[in-house]
Amino acid sequence: MMTIYSLIDDIGARGEHGLSLHITLSDGQHILFDMGQGERLKHNAETFGIDLNAVQIAVISHGHYDHGGGLATFMATNAHAPIYIHRRAFDKHYSIREDGKHFIGLVCPQDMNRLVLCGDMVRINDHITLFSDVHGKRLMPTDNQRLLGNDGVTMDDFGHEMNMIIRDGDISVLVVGCGHKGIVNILERAREIIGSAPTYVVAGMHLKDSTNIASVAAELATYPSIFYTMHCTGLEAYEQLHTQLGEHIHYLHCGDQIQL
Repeated sequence: MMTIYSLIDDIGARGEHGLSLHITLSDGQHILFDMGQGERLKHNAETFGIDLNAVQIAVISHGHYDHGGGLATFMATNAHAPIYIHRRAFDKHYSIREDGKHFIGLVCPQDMNRLVLCGDMVRINDHITLFSDVHGKRLMPTDNQRLLGNDGVTMDDFGHEMNMIIRDGDISVLVVGCGHKGIVNILERAREIIGSAPTYVVAGMHLKDSTNIASVAAELATYPSIFYTMHCTGLEAYEQLHTQLGEHIHYLHCGDQIQL
């Protein structure tokens, strides 16, 4: 049985804008997927009874502060786990807001020895595969337009965004941090890699203020997968998805635990 604990999410008593998931596989492997903004990672882990020092593999999904800002906190707490991150994640990243342009990237750590800089696909072991080579362009998040890449002018292409596939016994789980490349496109690529639809999808879908939620939901409904969503999906979008998908989708709040 796989257990997934939401250490950080936008929604919940100890939440913040960001994401961190602690995942325990049936063989006892401990995985940390994303790290929130900073110190809240350690505080919430202690509160929820999660030992960050027991984490054996860490993954940062992409180069935004709300997913990898807790890197220094994690490295100070856990001195041994390799940290997988895309080689472009430390490029500069910006967001256009009402009051101007803001830097939303990551601070590169002084000690890079712990980091495993990844390309388009990395197979960590028999259970875990990371991939960023999502080429589809259907139903992209409309909010991507305000997110800029390394030059601070051009819209980010999100080549630095990695997704994770976990195979554990008879199930497969797709884990997505923000889904900037479009959850429909990421799902299609995951299905190509696995050879079938993932049993479960645990994903931020970047649908806040999106204008194509109904079309996204219609595509998700063609999959037999059970969906758990969080963070950048947003509660309003989740409610619309739930209206169309029913019990095939659930929200994973900060402090929630699921067993798959």
